[in-house]
Amino acid sequence: MGERSAAIDAVRVVGMVAVVAGHVWINPETRQWLYTWHLPLFFILTGYLWSGRRGIKGEAAVRARTLLVPYACWFAIIASITWGFQLVQGTFNPRVAAGQVWGGPLQSEPFWAFWFPTALFVATILYVPVSRLALPWQWCVALALLIVTAYVPGTQLAFLPLAIGQGLGAFVFVVAGQTLRRAQARMNRDGVVGPSMLAGGVALVLLFPDSFVDVKGLHFGVPVVGILTAVLIGGGLIVTARAYLSRMPRPLSVTVVWLSMSSLVVMFVHVPIASALDALGDGSVAGLLITIVASWALGLALVALPAAWFLTGARGAAPRVNDTSSVDSAATRPERA
Repeated sequence: MGERSAAIDAVRVVGMVAVVAGHVWINPETRQWLYTWHLPLFFILTGYLWSGRRGIKGEAAVRARTLLVPYACWFAIIASITWGFQLVQGTFNPRVAAGQVWGGPLQSEPFWAFWFPTALFVATILYVPVSRLALPWQWCVALALLIVTAYVPGTQLAFLPLAIGQGLGAFVFVVAGQTLRRAQARMNRDGVVGPSMLAGGVALVLLFPDSFVDVKGLHFGVPVVGILTAVLIGGGLIVTARAYLSRMPRPLSVTVVWLSMSSLVVMFVHVPIASALDALGDGSVAGLLITIVASWALGLALVALPAAWFLTGARGAAPRVNDTSSVDSAATRPERA
């Protein structure tokens, strides 16, 4: 297994905690403060960590192993349990089940978060050829896709199978991540720029409280404002982490890396776990903490078993942690964003 940046992994963990919180705390405040950046963050990381070393075939093979195989396995496991109980109770609805298989916004509980891995796969594969263009042309492609998917009425791209439309719409965040990477290479005051970006994002949330981003629904808020808010907060977290978390003590770094490696499992299981604990949408701190602990405990247990790679997307020996002050080290683990 390649080297990883604990600072970047810390950002992943923060993002995943926000995702879990968004499903345990279902209220307008959560939508305003978390939805705008928590899942866009992972698309931004994909562009930020992009290495460009693989072609479409190689990238598809890696992403299929790390995203699609776990998706299929967890879907089969959770669907078998959920539909089995529903059949016994007489509440099974074939139309609802068909929507859950189809994907995207039709994936109702307990599959609320399942749209994300397939959307990320789509955005990543699309970026292979687009990444070879000059950055201004990359933005032209990204903005054209955003306009078509999110702002042109009647396109219905949100309902393409397996969240293809969401991947196309969120592609703008991948390009934003690559832009941040190139800009950061010229920065010499990350410790100031990162917090300033975060402050700018928070200011936009306060000024435009209804301009939240919900990628699953292809809702990007007020044009420009929603995207800019997500990029400022997501990018600010990355730059701030690189500035202040790149020198963590080794035991803490290793812990953060393992938590990050388990985050895909958390993505798949936190909704059914919260539902089983009757914590889904209850808005309590206790419900959130129990869901986080239970989800990550399962994730850590599975990541520790190399043979369970088909459930975790992680394969191989324990990772090596490598953080330096150079932005170049951000690409130490490019294949997992």
